Amino acid sequence: MLQVRSKDRETDRFIRLTSGGNVETLAFFPCDPERAHARKPTLGRGERSARAEEALDVSRFKSVRAFVYIDEDRVRIDVFMPVTLVETWLPIDRADRDFLEPAEMNAARDRLLGLFTHQNQLSIDGRRASPEAVQLEFLGPCAIGMKHREPTRRLGAWTARVGASLRYKVDSPPDNVELVWRLFNSAVLNAHATVVFNKDRHEHRLTTYQPAVAWHRSSQ
Repeated sequence: MLQVRSKDRETDRFIRLTSGGNVETLAFFPCDPERAHARKPTLGRGERSARAEEALDVSRFKSVRAFVYIDEDRVRIDVFMPVTLVETWLPIDRADRDFLEPAEMNAARDRLLGLFTHQNQLSIDGRRASPEAVQLEFLGPCAIGMKHREPTRRLGAWTARVGASLRYKVDSPPDNVELVWRLFNSAVLNAHATVVFNKDRHEHRLTTYQPAVAWHRSSQ
């Protein structure tokens, strides 16, 4: 065990070291003190997203997270996955296995878009929906959500993540939304999903046995 303590905290953090060549990431918050203490006057869409995505915490380096934001005029799904898990589906060609260069990330973008766009299934009011817009970003260790992405630069492959945002337009306020998660393999056996509607948040654990999460306006 490796014991680590931040100079401004009284509690210790521990990392289990093994001989298997594993990589462990230890995060101390805040990464950016100025951003952490910033406050916004209203609770708009962007702030709701930021607050929900703070739940990523240190698990963001090892787990798959999805956030389903339901509004009156659209539905948005943000998916965050560590590069190490993304590569269990699509390896990213690069010169140095420990780093991702901007050109290498750009070259992989189209293939990754297909992975995040076509695997999962979203239904709105009983009809399968297709995204009208998709955004994909490579995120550094201090980026919490899509709004906090960093300028394009070299990233460490062991702490980098891929974030994909899929936006779905609706003609009328949705009454029922269902997400069926298909991104499972031998390395990804579960995913965590957070459904956000107004100020309400509901957490779900998706597995191959229970791959769907459903939201109903009548139950709010």
